[in-house]
Amino acid sequence: MIRGLLAVFVVGALCRVCPGNVVLEEDGAGAFHINTSDPHQQPVFVNGMDVQQMYTRLQEQQKLIEVQQDMLGAQNLAIQTLGNTLHVFRSASCPASARSTISAGSGDYKWNGGVLAPNGHIYAIPAAATAILIIDPNSNTADRTSITHSGISGGRKWHGTALGGNGFIHGIPYDSRSVLIINPNTKTIDTTTISGISGYQKWHGAVAAKNGFVVGIPRDYYKALIIDPITNRATRHSISGLPAGDVGVGGSYNSALRLDNNLIYGIPRSAPAVLIIDPSTNTVDTTSIAGISGGTWEGAAQAGNGLIFSVPYSSKSVLIIDPKLRTADTTTITGISGGRKWHGTAPGGNGFIHGIPYDSRSVLIINPNTKTIDTTTISGISGYQKWHGAVAAKNGFVVGIPRDYYKALIIDPITNRATRHSISGLPAGDARWYGGVLADNGLIYGIPYRVGTCLVMDPGC
Repeated sequence: MIRGLLAVFVVGALCRVCPGNVVLEEDGAGAFHINTSDPHQQPVFVNGMDVQQMYTRLQEQQKLIEVQQDMLGAQNLAIQTLGNTLHVFRSASCPASARSTISAGSGDYKWNGGVLAPNGHIYAIPAAATAILIIDPNSNTADRTSITHSGISGGRKWHGTALGGNGFIHGIPYDSRSVLIINPNTKTIDTTTISGISGYQKWHGAVAAKNGFVVGIPRDYYKALIIDPITNRATRHSISGLPAGDVGVGGSYNSALRLDNNLIYGIPRSAPAVLIIDPSTNTVDTTSIAGISGGTWEGAAQAGNGLIFSVPYSSKSVLIIDPKLRTADTTTITGISGGRKWHGTAPGGNGFIHGIPYDSRSVLIINPNTKTIDTTTISGISGYQKWHGAVAAKNGFVVGIPRDYYKALIIDPITNRATRHSISGLPAGDARWYGGVLADNGLIYGIPYRVGTCLVMDPGC
């Protein structure tokens, strides 16, 4: 250990004239210094390595690395440009389309949403219809005669459905007093095992939990519904802060999504808090993310950064929920004017989130990383009550489900283009389809509500 100042004067033993001095010293911090009088003429060697020359080479290598990084950046940009060009050519070779050729029978308020079963068929849940609608994507046919039952009577029976862990399909009670259980293998139903549930406009929408449970989202009811398909038991959990009975237009919650941690988040409509349901512990939480006000939202999607973005319906702000911090933000993206703006949302293949125009004249594009929005790139779309609900297609496109509009909406997030595909043979009217289901063949099927045909949307390739 060298302590204090140590100076070694190297006398020119190996040379006749001493060109300078070498100083070795320890500073106050304990660092060891080696200095020569002229670093350029008197290099310092460590184990035979010229320190100054090594430093110079490192600088040269750093400059070379920076040049290579610039080249890689230019190459990545060129690859992205070529990829976008290829994307345009590929889309042109198999363009998107929409048709309404699968007959589903006459009548109003027929089915409320559907779900894809393990056998590849889509099962639509009756609202006023008296049969289960079974759509076969392979043959593009619809069957409304195989599953009929005396228990399928009345109007506004079930609203929303999800696949349980046992492979059975569960319809969520709206005005019905029972849970609808469909066995897709035997094409039979059960409306007696989980029954005796009084009330009207109770739940609408369902989410399949990772543990196989099915969760019903409250509309006017003040309890969350958690169904265990294995034991065929349904528990109803009271939610604090919600009044019993009709809570107003649209209900307390109008959408929900499941996160990777198996928690289910209900997005508030008229409720003052985010509804957090834990199916694994059969518990609900409306206190962690509370105090939310300022309008309503319709639909939500989780971005790649883990944040949940809900699109504004009457609200002037995008609702941003942070599941890790258990916070809600309505101030970062705000100042959005208008009522009944967007209804439904889905993430595009580029990671951006797209809000589907209801009365708005534009598609809402949310950048989750910068927390900014774009309402000008895809705009100029006239009309009211155009689409409600969105489905993320296999090719990264986002598809809007027509409500009163006579065209299907297909959004290409890469090119930021939205095409509206006319659907021939549609009668005048409203609320034509309710919900869309992505089939194994990549096509999206709109569930008939007040129209006599299924909508088949091909997002292209």
